[in-house]
Amino acid sequence: MGWTARARTAVSATFGMDLRALAALRIGLALLLLVEIAVRCCDLTAHYTDVGLMPRQALLEHIERWGHISIHLASGSWAWQAMLFALQAVAAVFLLVGRHTRWAKLICWLLLISVHSRNPLILQGGDVMLRLMFFWALFMPLGAVWSLDARRSRGAYPPAPWTATLGTAGYLLLIVSIYIFTAVLKNGAEWKNGHAIYYALQIDHFAKQPQTTWVVDQIELLRAMTYSVLAWEHIGPALLLLPLLAALLPGGRIGEALSRLVLSDFWRTLAVLGFIALHLGLFFFLTLGLFPWICMVAWMALLPRGFWDRVQARVQRGSLRRTTAPDGPRVGLRWPAQVWALFCICLCFNWNLSTLNKKHTVPFTEIKAQRPVPKQVRWIGHTLRLDQFWNMFAPYPMKDDGWFHIPGKRRNGEKLDLFTGEPHTLEKPEQASLLYRTQRWRKYMRNFWDRKYTDVRLYYGKWLCYEYNTGTPVREQITNFEIRFFKERTPAPGEPLPEPVDVLLWNHRCFGKSDKSGAGNTTLKKATGKVVEEVPSKTDQKKDKEKTGAEETGAEMTGAEKGPPEDVAPGIPEATRKARSKLSSEERAERMRRLLEARSKAEKAAKARTASPPPGR
Repeated sequence: MGWTARARTAVSATFGMDLRALAALRIGLALLLLVEIAVRCCDLTAHYTDVGLMPRQALLEHIERWGHISIHLASGSWAWQAMLFALQAVAAVFLLVGRHTRWAKLICWLLLISVHSRNPLILQGGDVMLRLMFFWALFMPLGAVWSLDARRSRGAYPPAPWTATLGTAGYLLLIVSIYIFTAVLKNGAEWKNGHAIYYALQIDHFAKQPQTTWVVDQIELLRAMTYSVLAWEHIGPALLLLPLLAALLPGGRIGEALSRLVLSDFWRTLAVLGFIALHLGLFFFLTLGLFPWICMVAWMALLPRGFWDRVQARVQRGSLRRTTAPDGPRVGLRWPAQVWALFCICLCFNWNLSTLNKKHTVPFTEIKAQRPVPKQVRWIGHTLRLDQFWNMFAPYPMKDDGWFHIPGKRRNGEKLDLFTGEPHTLEKPEQASLLYRTQRWRKYMRNFWDRKYTDVRLYYGKWLCYEYNTGTPVREQITNFEIRFFKERTPAPGEPLPEPVDVLLWNHRCFGKSDKSGAGNTTLKKATGKVVEEVPSKTDQKKDKEKTGAEETGAEMTGAEKGPPEDVAPGIPEATRKARSKLSSEERAERMRRLLEARSKAEKAAKARTASPPPGR
């Protein structure tokens, strides 16, 4: 066999994919998308409408969008969002059964990148991976077998179940890039000394109980797991590219033997099963939403033809004749699509290179692009949502986490924790990861804690007021609440757990002007027992003194015993109510103080007239 034939075989074995694996990928993507739609619909109002926590105004004013396009931004109504989700669900069903597969793939991908651009604060790494999988699926024949399209058009596909195009190459390189670049970015000391998995299992936002409790004290076991994960993320992707060595081997018996060895299906099967086992472990210990399942579906598409031959033969009880791949790759794309796929491969590779840091020593919050993507093509990546950054637990897992506490007050004086819906308490929850209804809420609240997004905290407060006060009797409505985060630092192995720090993030009034108390400000902390109190800085103390009089006077109106505030009290004309709503809380308090003083003077004057005798007597 000449060098050209060996190179052709090596490229086909490396970047080729079995049509039955692509059919399994189609079914897996459709099922994942249907589950994703169902989860998103549970919080459709909160996450995607203008009465939710991310109205369109907040997104356009406070979030960098980099040219992202979203059909979901055309309207902020519930009906519009529900219609788009329903359309995407219908397209996912068509993709599942393999009917009009090309159009189904395109519609699913367009609506997926649209909904991702609608509310980026609830996205996680699995969402980035899912939309990139759908993008590369556009270049692959997902409906070639096991589909209604294949049944309706028999003979349109050749009998060989193997295809190798630039589309399949782009998909395989996506999988390789994810793990290679995340392994390179894991350069913190915690990965080098073997404590990374120990810190990962200590993150209350993700940790599952009691599984993490069983192993968190086994330091040597966790160290072995850390080194194994890091080594496998380097070795596993390399196994996918191993067949390329066949093109470099010499001829002769030894060369042919080595060529058969590196071209064996064993290496790809080992890589696929190894990473599926890795993600099953992540699912067992951590609450990561659909991320482990997305990764497992992605790897399932890379199972070699030998695996599918055995599966299909067993299903059909050996009646199926074993099929073999053709001598070279079967090109299933026209040349414009091939050129476009090649351009996107280069763009994605350059994008991943731009996420690396020269020294590989700074925290992930400070990593900047050292080799940026050229401006002339960067907009293409943002528009098609090819932007990616694979920094899962890199350069080290988070060392600080905690839990949220949102103490609120009703008009009747009752106190309630709005985050859990239970009575007010300062005790640490038994399992913080269960406080979030879905992974979307977990990611949003983590971003809520980030100082970059202090400008959107107001809209979360407004949504809480809307959620608790809509349809609620007046006496049970929430009047004000605070959003606090009890920050807990994870100690090094063997060190005692430090006391949590109580951080005030937001102070909200449902009927008045809210305050950014503590939002983004540096404050001193003083430990007092189980929790740590927040000690205001001198600037905050000065502001508190200036507001003391206004707040005490305003309490005359906001107390439960005085009834509803003037903005919602019955009998007030609409024009007067709108004029008062434009006043700040200090201005309203000052007006109320003057009104009370005038009323007091009038009462004293009336008493004086009554006590004094009439003139002339």
